[in-house]
Amino acid sequence: MSSSDLLSLYNNVLGSKFQLTDPGLHECLEHFIASSMDFGQLYGYLRHMQRPDFEFAIDDIEERHRRDEALRRDIVHGTYISNADVPPRRVWDLFSNRVLPFYVIPQSRTEPQGSPIPESLWTVSHSWVGTRARRAVWTSINGKQWPVPVPKGTTLDHVRVELLNLGAEYVWLDVLCLRQHGNEQDEALWVEEWKLDVPTIGYIYSIPRKPCITYFNGLGLPFDSRPETRASDCHWLHRVWTVQEATTSWLPGGATSKMSRDAAYFFREVLPNAIPASSIYPISIAVTAVQQRSCTTPLDRVHGLAYVLNCSTLPIYDEDIMSGQERFKDVTVVYISEDEVQNKVLE
Repeated sequence: MSSSDLLSLYNNVLGSKFQLTDPGLHECLEHFIASSMDFGQLYGYLRHMQRPDFEFAIDDIEERHRRDEALRRDIVHGTYISNADVPPRRVWDLFSNRVLPFYVIPQSRTEPQGSPIPESLWTVSHSWVGTRARRAVWTSINGKQWPVPVPKGTTLDHVRVELLNLGAEYVWLDVLCLRQHGNEQDEALWVEEWKLDVPTIGYIYSIPRKPCITYFNGLGLPFDSRPETRASDCHWLHRVWTVQEATTSWLPGGATSKMSRDAAYFFREVLPNAIPASSIYPISIAVTAVQQRSCTTPLDRVHGLAYVLNCSTLPIYDEDIMSGQERFKDVTVVYISEDEVQNKVLE
């Protein structure tokens, strides 16, 4: 596709009248063509740009990219992360329907001082259905970088429409924004990204008043509050990772206009016990919640607990840590009681 073709599409979508002779615009379009980006990605990168910005757009994007890389590089120190408050690496731009780097999102002038998360970025929390109940989808939404696990009863297009109808513009959704298994060529990259990205998932959910679309029965699936459904190990209430995703600013995903008695009971009695009054759990509640919930690997319990306890540093995510005993032969593990932990916190 030529730069003139891209510009024609861009003007058509935005209803604008930009011309290739506008300062910096032709060079900007050629940069995206050389980077093998499709129109959706270009639209996502540039849709907030105003006419004078094109002359400096690429330099600005590359500078933000450098700062973002430096942030992630400088807080990983061997086996631990020195700062738990890390914004996500990627976001889903619902308007362009593309996964973009976090640093592309424009910062709001009304955003609280020091907060790196813009108002326009929402979150999605969902339970993962069993492996037989989902399929792997290769999609241009994430540039076909990895297959996206999606429940068989829905599609990403359905999820996108629902999120747009709820008022979202950008969202963080793990299956699209967190690199997944399935692309053997990028396996080493998956390992490297997960060292930082998995332990710090909880940060974006901890932002006060940040809307979180919650799918209790699986991503994009209809809300079902029947007791037999809630009893499943795959239900949102029974997964380790959703402990840190619980927020009072949630909106129900998959909701319909008809509310059963079970649904009313779920929202009034069951759910409040699963969502804390603050973003920091008391130790006793956090430990109990993590112990009682299901997970894929015991390592998930470690990281789920570390974040909800508001630890100032976090361990990196390393699947070899459970079997790599030789690497930790000089580490002494000390078990202490909950009362002793409480005393340490008070100190």
